Amino acid sequence: MRRAPGPSRLFTPTIAAITMAAALCVSHAGAQQSRDGLPAVSPALEKLLAEPYLTDRERLALRVEHGLWAGEDLQSPAMRARAALIAWAYLDPVFDDPAVDVLDRAEAMLLRGRPGETLKLLGDASGLRAGRLRASALFDLGRFADADAAVQPVIDMMSSRQITDAASLVEGTRALMIRATIRGSAREHGGDFHAIKGLIEHARDDLDRLSWRARLAEAELLYDKHNPQESAAAATEALTLNPRCAGAQALLARIAVDSFAFDEAERLAMSLDAQAAEFGVLNPDAAEIRARMRLRQRDAEGAETILTPARKELPDNRRLLALDAAIAAVAFDDDRLKARLARFDRLAPGSPLALYEVGRALAEARQYDDAIETLGLASARLEHWPQPWIEQGLVLIQAGGDDEAEPVLERAVTLDPFDTRAKN
Repeated sequence: MRRAPGPSRLFTPTIAAITMAAALCVSHAGAQQSRDGLPAVSPALEKLLAEPYLTDRERLALRVEHGLWAGEDLQSPAMRARAALIAWAYLDPVFDDPAVDVLDRAEAMLLRGRPGETLKLLGDASGLRAGRLRASALFDLGRFADADAAVQPVIDMMSSRQITDAASLVEGTRALMIRATIRGSAREHGGDFHAIKGLIEHARDDLDRLSWRARLAEAELLYDKHNPQESAAAATEALTLNPRCAGAQALLARIAVDSFAFDEAERLAMSLDAQAAEFGVLNPDAAEIRARMRLRQRDAEGAETILTPARKELPDNRRLLALDAAIAAVAFDDDRLKARLARFDRLAPGSPLALYEVGRALAEARQYDDAIETLGLASARLEHWPQPWIEQGLVLIQAGGDDEAEPVLERAVTLDPFDTRAKN
């Protein structure tokens, strides 16, 4: 039975200070804008684009890669597809064009929540990006052993030759991040956080100082470790090197939502909408951000209303389906919750994502008993993934079960000794 909400024991001045600092960092990111509304571009990038030795083709490729394209730059399907992926306009019909790079098409299918089509497009393609896409698709299907195995060829490639291209090295580190999710981030489990961080820093500092992809990977890694200040700083830096980088904008929006900075989250969602509109499509990620805002405000009905169009557009998107299940849980709609969880399990049998989202939402709604049970089910599905263990331990503390929380949080620290929430 669900109990009435009680006061949270975790909202201490320390936590308040952390969330306030994150909010200030995000607001600082939003303040640095050029006159056209996009973030100010790095002077070093502007200098490179003005170099006289560049051919027109090289300058065009750089404009697209760094999110500085104009309409006439996207005449070819190949360039339009590259730009659409950066802007997360992955619903653009250009990805149905066989003339587009197969890896770009595979990535668009993955973003749409169609990992089976990603695998079909990849076939037996090799390379660091192909390996990362294959592992990501298998992970989304709940095939964790296969996803872990798919990372190994990437590791072998990175070990057998020197990678001198920053974008390629970032792809390799993203594959390693998938393995860390499956195995845990401690070195003895195979995740090796320090190795991943070191590779990202090598790409950022040695291979290409203008690589926004390295900054974005760094921001995502730090966010996963519950380090919002440094994550926001890295994402903001990515935007100075690519003002249309939707991944950085969405991550800053998540940090804003986490910090109750809803005006900033809405501004970033509007930016995502505007970028997708350049391609004549919708951005479901903007709807997800707004739905998460409503969920944090205990407005389950509003969250459902916002998310429904995106869910209809992408009915098999596991991330959106998991969030929809969380909304149903907070609305106390048990029939819809069971239906959403059952559908998720048909799409990704054995995946903990939906249970994790539901458990987090129930914890925030102070339905502690149900949250503890649900997070326990999530951790049992992917036992080396630390996030459900962390959430369960913190909920146990909120519910007054400090003695029960201690071994749970010890387990979380063992799996990921670098997660700031687990350590603190």
